[in-house]
Amino acid sequence: MLIPSELGRFVLVAALTGLPVLSEARPVAGQRTSRPRYQAGSALDLPYITFRVHRVGNLGLNISNTGYLGDRRDACISTPVPSLEFPINSHVEYNYAGGLWVGAVVDDDTLVSLAITGGSGVGAEFFPYPYPRGDILERTNRPILRQQPNSSCADVLFSADAVSEQDFVAVYSDTLGRNLGLGGGSDSDQRPLGIEITQKSYSWSTEYARDFVLIEFEVENVGTDTLLELYMGLFMDQDVLGPTGTYQDDITGFTHSVPSPIGEGFRDTLNLAWIADNDGDPIGGRYNAQCPSGVTGVRVVQAPGNVQFAFNWWISNANTSRDWGPHKRNTKVTFAGGNLGTPGSDKEHYATMSNGEFDYPQWESALDHSLEGWLPPVSNPVLARDLADGFDTRYLLSFGPFTLYPDSMLPLTIAVVGGEDFHTDPGNFSNYFDPLDPQPWLDRLNLDDFALNAIWAGWVYDSP
Repeated sequence: MLIPSELGRFVLVAALTGLPVLSEARPVAGQRTSRPRYQAGSALDLPYITFRVHRVGNLGLNISNTGYLGDRRDACISTPVPSLEFPINSHVEYNYAGGLWVGAVVDDDTLVSLAITGGSGVGAEFFPYPYPRGDILERTNRPILRQQPNSSCADVLFSADAVSEQDFVAVYSDTLGRNLGLGGGSDSDQRPLGIEITQKSYSWSTEYARDFVLIEFEVENVGTDTLLELYMGLFMDQDVLGPTGTYQDDITGFTHSVPSPIGEGFRDTLNLAWIADNDGDPIGGRYNAQCPSGVTGVRVVQAPGNVQFAFNWWISNANTSRDWGPHKRNTKVTFAGGNLGTPGSDKEHYATMSNGEFDYPQWESALDHSLEGWLPPVSNPVLARDLADGFDTRYLLSFGPFTLYPDSMLPLTIAVVGGEDFHTDPGNFSNYFDPLDPQPWLDRLNLDDFALNAIWAGWVYDSP
């Protein structure tokens, strides 16, 4: 966060540089709304599910109107598009799939709505309205935003409501699939929370803002029950690879804070979850533009109240012994399947969101953290080392608890951030990585660009 004494200096810089402004009147947690409630009227009242890609900056992020992040489709383009490409046009991908989790307690029952499950299966529990109301709205603060040459969509003209050079606005709910057997009613296994989410995502081409996308979520309780102990989470299965790489060697970690660019011994709190390739996949002993030598991740830049964060990561595998992730000895999560990784039931998803744990980093998977209150590593030392040196990894950044009353709304904003030059030495992994002593390898990684971009994401949001 910005140090208060420095805030005035930043506001002056914002005024002089034309720093993008998110909104003049942001939503307030708990404010009452007058939006009419909706319930699907018939099985023919089909949700209009669609995808779009942010492409004006240096991070190409695919968003949807179902809470799902990452796909290879765009409603305007017939050919495959990026899921999370960084840098833009590099053909380097940093995401297979991700999405929103929301869980709460209602009448002593644990309810969860998912855009995607912890095993990277489509949750299919959030749906948009029918077309045209359910379509994703695109806006721009440019005089005109040109579509790509192969686009079937019209160019976008200036909108006074636009926040960025490319806004996408989507609305979806966990009640709209009730007549389709897809979730949200008594004809399916899922009991909805009764929430409607307005998702607004923003991207820019300016140098200081081009490496992140901001996403605002306005979560409204459109049901009749008070949602207690509500937690939200962003689940990410971020496969990292270039055109010739593999996603079986990814590593994930969490950065609480970094030295502030202001200096003077200050630190900026980021709570930044991230993933990267373990060595950047050098080609011929060098990095080129198609090597995944960067890093991407997620941070929360705005949430109401005193928010508790948690960071959990795991490996999903059909073999129970290989389906694993770190857990405290007194963990809240009880796995019915005998595994220690992928949550399956609603209760397991909710317990993972709300456990308050910050997992130790993946590269320490072969080390015993029992004295710190953790369960022992996997019993097979070969597997433990295999997990530590990179795998097909998932993570969850979660936050809460909140109380959401009927007809009230919860605002929350995240940033999806990229950083270049995470790997600068093509020989670092091969020469220095040891799963029993990973520190020499870790010391040669570079979070500078990534951390600065994550700080800028907070500054841009905080600009008055």
